[in-house]
Amino acid sequence: MSLNDPALGFSHQKPKVRIVVSVLWCLVVLLAFLTSWTAGVAASGTGGSITDRTPSYPFILVGTFLLSLVALIVDITTAKVRDDKAGWSVLRLFGSLGLGLSAGTGAHAASLKSFPAWWIPIMVLLSIGILCLPAGLARLMQRHESKRKS
Repeated sequence: MSLNDPALGFSHQKPKVRIVVSVLWCLVVLLAFLTSWTAGVAASGTGGSITDRTPSYPFILVGTFLLSLVALIVDITTAKVRDDKAGWSVLRLFGSLGLGLSAGTGAHAASLKSFPAWWIPIMVLLSIGILCLPAGLARLMQRHESKRKS
């Protein structure tokens, strides 16, 4: 039986589940980017509160939180189908949010030409490292298992 067999149902088809989970995490990065960008725009204005200057900010903030929660739950519940560990989901959450927030802050700082912002590249690289850590450790564990079996 193929892994793409329609009789298995969607939640048991490994390639499709991987695509859905990847798209959800990419959307989390995008919404975190928009949240950070919007907060920067609102903070650079004068008068009133952040929501007065940028009325969409609470909706973007809540949307980022809810989408992060949904992505985390979907990632945890489909980990076995994707041959992954459920514990990596928390690292993906922190990495995705960190990458989106630091990239949004960096883009806003670059648009205002408010440099030096030396910490922004460090945060982006740290977030990418956090996102790559599960895949690297999984490959290392697989390599260790294959060497032990042979």
